[in-house]
Amino acid sequence: MFGENPFKKIVNHQEKNDVENDPVIKELIDKIYEIAHSENSIGKGMTAEVFISKTNPDVCYKIMHNDGDYKFRHSVYDEGELLAKAEKISRNLGVKVPKPYYSILTKREDGNEFEVLVMERLHSTSIKDLMADDLDVPENFDFKQFASMLEEFFSKLHEQNIYHRDAHGGNIMIENETGVPCVIDFGASIEMQLHNEDPYHQINSQGETVIFTPDEHKIRQELRVNLRGHLFKKYGNKHNL
Repeated sequence: MFGENPFKKIVNHQEKNDVENDPVIKELIDKIYEIAHSENSIGKGMTAEVFISKTNPDVCYKIMHNDGDYKFRHSVYDEGELLAKAEKISRNLGVKVPKPYYSILTKREDGNEFEVLVMERLHSTSIKDLMADDLDVPENFDFKQFASMLEEFFSKLHEQNIYHRDAHGGNIMIENETGVPCVIDFGASIEMQLHNEDPYHQINSQGETVIFTPDEHKIRQELRVNLRGHLFKKYGNKHNL
C-alpha cells in the first residue's frame, strides 16, 4: 500500500524499543485507508479527523487533512512533544490529557505525505457535544470542582510556558465515568522560549499574523457562561453551580 519504505519518520513519545513491530503500527499500515473511510470516526475538525483503533479501543489515530481554512497548526511531531509535556503536567492535577504514542509521517502511493498521531483514547464527552445533544453529566459531577481543576491545569501549563490556544468547547471534555476534566488537541499549542513574546500572536508560514484568543478567556466563556448556563437550565443547582 505504501511501498517498500512506508515510514519517512517515526517519533516515539513513550519508552518502547521495538517500534517497527508494534501491533498498532502494523494495524496503521495495513488498515489506514479502511479506517479513514469507515464508521469509527469519533470527531473531525478543521485540520484532522480522529478514528478509534479497531484492535485496541483505548487507542485512537489523529489523521491530518486539508479540508479546513485554519491558518496555523503544528506538525504531528511538534504536537506529540507538546502533548507529552502537557500530559505529564496533568497527572498531579486530576486532569486527563491523552498520552501520545507515535507521530508518524508516511507516504501514499501518489507521493503525498500523510501525517498521523497515534495516542491514548479518552472515554469522554466534549462540552460542545454535551450541550448540543443535551447529554447528561455523570451523577457525581461537581461544576465548581471541575472548573477549578481545569483552571489550575491551564495555569500550570502557562507556568511552564505552554499555551493551548484552542481551548473551545470541542477540546474541553468531561470524562464519562468520573466527570473529571479532559483536554485534547494541542495542534495549535506553543511552548514559548522567550518570556517577552506574546504567545497569542504568531506569524505563520504564509507571513500572516495569526491572533489566538487567550486560554483564560476561552475557558471562562466555555465554563462560567456556556456550561454553567446549560447545567442550570437542565438541572437547577444540582451540580454545585
